[in-house]
Amino acid sequence: MKSAARRGRNLAMGDAAGTAAKRQFPPIICRHSSRLSRDQVRAAVLALFVLYVVGFSLLSIRPHQALRTHMADLGQMDLAIWNTSQGRFVQEIKDDFVSTRLTDHVEPIFLPLSLVFHLWNDVRALLIVQTLALGSGALVIFALARAMLRSSSAGLATWAPLVLALAYLLFSGLQAANLAEFHAIPLAVTPVLLAFWCNERRHWWGIRPRLPRPLSVKEEAALLAFMLGLYVLSQAWLARRDLKRSSKPAIRDRQPGWRPPAAPVRDHGRSAGHAAQPGLVLSRHLRHHPPLRRAGLRRGSVGLLCPLRRPGRFPPFHRQELLHAAGPGLGNCRRTVTADLPGRPPGSVWLSQPAGPGNSVAQRPLLIANLFSAYPAQFSGEFHYSAPLVPFVAMAALVGVRRLLAVRPRAGRLTLAWLLLWAFAYQIMAGYTPLGREFRWPDVTPHAALLARFSAQAPTAAPGSVTTALYPHFSHRTKLYKFPILGDAAWALVDVTGATDRHPAEIQRAVLGLIAQGWLVTDAADGFVLLQQPAPDAPPRTECSLPSHEPDYAKCVLPDAFFDFARADRSGLLTQPPALQSVPLVFGERVSLLGYELVDDGKWGLTRWRSFWQTQTPLPADLHLWPFAVTPDGSLADDPSQRPAIATLWYPPGRWQPGELIVVETLPWYLPKTWAPAVGLFQGSTWADLQRRWRVQGAATLFEQDTWARLAAVRRVGRHLIPLADDPPAPANAPPIATWNTPAGTTWGDLRRVAGLPPTLSRQGITITLPLTLTWQLAAPAALDLNVFLHLRDAAGHNVAQADGQPVWFGPRPFSAWAPGQAGADRRNLEAPAALKAGVYTLLIGLYSPQTGQRLPLAAGGDEVVVGTIAVK
Repeated sequence: MKSAARRGRNLAMGDAAGTAAKRQFPPIICRHSSRLSRDQVRAAVLALFVLYVVGFSLLSIRPHQALRTHMADLGQMDLAIWNTSQGRFVQEIKDDFVSTRLTDHVEPIFLPLSLVFHLWNDVRALLIVQTLALGSGALVIFALARAMLRSSSAGLATWAPLVLALAYLLFSGLQAANLAEFHAIPLAVTPVLLAFWCNERRHWWGIRPRLPRPLSVKEEAALLAFMLGLYVLSQAWLARRDLKRSSKPAIRDRQPGWRPPAAPVRDHGRSAGHAAQPGLVLSRHLRHHPPLRRAGLRRGSVGLLCPLRRPGRFPPFHRQELLHAAGPGLGNCRRTVTADLPGRPPGSVWLSQPAGPGNSVAQRPLLIANLFSAYPAQFSGEFHYSAPLVPFVAMAALVGVRRLLAVRPRAGRLTLAWLLLWAFAYQIMAGYTPLGREFRWPDVTPHAALLARFSAQAPTAAPGSVTTALYPHFSHRTKLYKFPILGDAAWALVDVTGATDRHPAEIQRAVLGLIAQGWLVTDAADGFVLLQQPAPDAPPRTECSLPSHEPDYAKCVLPDAFFDFARADRSGLLTQPPALQSVPLVFGERVSLLGYELVDDGKWGLTRWRSFWQTQTPLPADLHLWPFAVTPDGSLADDPSQRPAIATLWYPPGRWQPGELIVVETLPWYLPKTWAPAVGLFQGSTWADLQRRWRVQGAATLFEQDTWARLAAVRRVGRHLIPLADDPPAPANAPPIATWNTPAGTTWGDLRRVAGLPPTLSRQGITITLPLTLTWQLAAPAALDLNVFLHLRDAAGHNVAQADGQPVWFGPRPFSAWAPGQAGADRRNLEAPAALKAGVYTLLIGLYSPQTGQRLPLAAGGDEVVVGTIAVK
């Protein structure tokens, strides 16, 4: 009864105070959005979520259909999860024995995840579940933003959560984790966000079932959950301390007729010196009022009372009671209002909100581990390793928006526009949507579509062995080995044209070796071959014997359709007709190079090139094709001795039929910044035998007695290959640097330009290579080949570095092969020693005969010319 009477007195006093305040301060209407508007925003967020899930499910499944996923990581994950669904917890295959995935990672989440295979027994279900798990974080961000930005003006409170959810979905780190095949750690993103949600709502007991979820994902998430748990415990302790301090009853609270004074209100939306409006009485009774507890005013946190004016949010009696008790200061709901609690500095509630300083501390160990890792993929931000950091980035953005609005409430629209600008700009720069730079939609070639034909013939339950690109397509079985490892496999499926993680020659020997052992060729086409282990009593194979030349044996034991991948008109690897040039290169008057094209992966710098060939007559059995890549200084960047073309390995020129259009594609490799494709043909066993090479006709640049041709040079600029503009470098319009005479006194030629000479050089303790390009122009054909010398001399006249030899531009170009008046380039790599002392060094150039050593005289006198100096620091 006493408490009821006290409450009645307080209400009466509140009515009187509210009436007086309304006369002095006209009420400000809270401009909250209508329920229809809120539903529209909620519907927009759900639409974004569905769009993300559908879009990135398609984007993650497409590489799988195009044979771009591998045993690591989708295949081995799927094998472990599928075995878990069959009662064999995370069982997998390592090399040729049964093992457990626990030897690599601890991922208990695979147990509940395996239930998805009871709904859809397909590896693509994992890709969709991963997309759902990452996309659902946007819904949590939306709910968090609504709770944390509730005090903002009506427009911001409505649209800011939508913008933040959109920024989350546009974050390239999230998208990269989504498309990095399948991993466990991205599944920790949403549980971490849910933990932040419970912390914001002060649901301390609700955090307990959510923190173990990141723990169950992967062992690296344990540290993340531990740091997050420490932060939540600190927040709970601070809240309990504030609750105890603020709930101590004062003696004057019990005095009759006493009205508690208005609590000081910190209004961040006003200029300095402006008095705060009265209102927001935070008495012990008001703080623990049930409607306010549901609104967020509980456990010591200070809620924002603008939601009290929402129709239907509170019962009429409670809403009227709280409005009177709060006072007229409640009307200014478009400003961020927080109240200072006892025992804390002013504004400390605002500074200690969740995901503020604690956000940085909780994520720091994992961030440091990524940044200081020696593995480039871990700190690149383009794989799954950055996924557990995404919730902290999202929360940092949310807290940043809230704090900015607290200090500058009128900058709300500018804040959202700025956030949208950065979200879309970063998406364009590094995103994986069709707007982004990293967007990929690989072609599903006819070769990839042919896999279904072989999948239907492979035994469904028997252990097998497949190459790495086929592994995720067959991993729903107890045992699956990676070819050429067999274990107890009863069948093997090999795609010789796809990723194998082995040298092509090793795959060829393994396939032909199994056939020689009696394995049966069940089916073969376009580079696929399906092998079946023979019965124990099967007779040995006698129709073919394994010779020393593997292609001959392959011709005997494999059907002709297997070699279709090397025939351009039947190859399933080509998605469009080849571009053929009008004037082909002819080798030995029998083989024609009809065209070529570069296939470049600019993101990773991996380049391969394919060429198209045709012969009109049968070719010798010992004829070999030699496609390679050269740099401007003539060094090899790639050649078949290390990375042979798969087509020539299985279908060499000796087997080409007249009229067939043959496609030969080199293996992808990291080629230098500037390079050029080159090609030649030879008979015998080695390319080094110059006499057995076939002569080339029709090429603009030929080398070594016209035995190989250099094609158009290219240069990498960013992610693109562009034609080398200065090929060869044109002579400068300025007067020549120096002119040489022949021994007979006639003009021999000029040195027109020297490029690549740096004015200064810093000592770094290592040998430094200076790439110099010299441009020459001959006045008359030289009778003898002359060598060029470059000398780097110190102040005492001693040579500290030199580079001698005949001119080189993507290959040896002796002066004797130059036409009169022709201008040409000469590339030199001058290596400065690591022990080079500080000082000024001079670069000199001259010419001499390699037979006699006699130097060619300069027209101006002397036999060497100074072309520049280098200051070494």
